[in-house]
Amino acid sequence: PIPYNGVLRPLLMLIGMAMMFLLLQRTQKKPCRHRKLLWAATAVYLFFLLYATLLSRTAGKEYSYRVEPLITLRLSFFANGTLELSDPKILEGIVVNLLLMVPVGYMLPQLFNLSATQTTLLGAGLSLSIESIQLITRLGMFELDDFIYNTLGAALGYWLLVCMEKHTGAQLRR
Repeated sequence: PIPYNGVLRPLLMLIGMAMMFLLLQRTQKKPCRHRKLLWAATAVYLFFLLYATLLSRTAGKEYSYRVEPLITLRLSFFANGTLELSDPKILEGIVVNLLLMVPVGYMLPQLFNLSATQTTLLGAGLSLSIESIQLITRLGMFELDDFIYNTLGAALGYWLLVCMEKHTGAQLRR
């Protein structure tokens, strides 16, 4: 058997997002088709987000939460007081949480007139809602780190959108 190194889920997410972003880019010259595809991609993404964070989970017996900031980063990289990768699965969780909200920052400003700050706050609000629902329904753990990484992911998505506009010369934001 091949040892698991924590790369598969993030890699699949990156491939899926890249394909979606490229497809959206290719249809950009046909505004009506682009807009419909953007709405469809957003709906599929939101279903995926709800499935991954809530619908695919089974309720636990206890409420669980972790509110120590950046604990997952420390657990992932520090072992015996030195800087080394100690747990690839924890690092995978960090990357997945970053990538989870990139589409929020990339797609929503194309649908609605949102600034970078508004987009980041929308990503933060969506993340906080998901984390709160996970806590209340016991479908997961409320983790401050997830909220932080999700919010950074929404900001990263907006930055990628701005970079795409500069690269193509197209106005993608509303």
